[in-house]
Amino acid sequence: MTHPTLLATQITFFAKNRFLELEEFLSSEEEQALCTAIGEALGNNKEKTSLQPYFFKQGHDLWRKSSFLQSWVIKKRNLLLASSLLRLPAIRLGFDQLFEIPANTEFSLHLQGVSSIQGTQCAFLLRLSSPGEEKGFFCQKRKSLVFFRENRPLALDNPGLYWMVVYTENGSRYVHNKDDPFTHCFKNEGYAFGDTLNKQPLFFA
Repeated sequence: MTHPTLLATQITFFAKNRFLELEEFLSSEEEQALCTAIGEALGNNKEKTSLQPYFFKQGHDLWRKSSFLQSWVIKKRNLLLASSLLRLPAIRLGFDQLFEIPANTEFSLHLQGVSSIQGTQCAFLLRLSSPGEEKGFFCQKRKSLVFFRENRPLALDNPGLYWMVVYTENGSRYVHNKDDPFTHCFKNEGYAFGDTLNKQPLFFA
């Protein structure tokens, strides 16, 4: 589904509140294709991490495991939205993460707390399943997308499966974060702490 260009009021709202929800962002077909690709990339390993008990161990950087997900996270529509909201001429893909919130649970998501990237700018959040009634300030209806800044905690109390995709500034660096269960993962891509993440996909608006 092609989402219309952001309105000036939406950009202003994002600048003031550090988040923006775009309802009906996905078509039913796009949502189903994403769910299928994520399920195939995740496989049968549903084990969670100990540091972040809702994060799937195999749900980190799914874009590296699926050509469909890779093409989706760097889709021009998504990148243009992020670039417009951040007012940056260039942004990089940081990482993506799949997690699941059980029923009767509230999870406060702090992007800075789960990122080992210095220069993280924003993320978008998609709720891919909704077994319960939507509630709370962040509704996160299925097929809707929530953009939020790195310094904007999200209080999530709707159960279901969520997919988060993180974007960074052009000169972002790899740093150690003791609260990130995947803080050593970039080493598998040839990085060391302090390195500029110059091999991550880069987009110019």
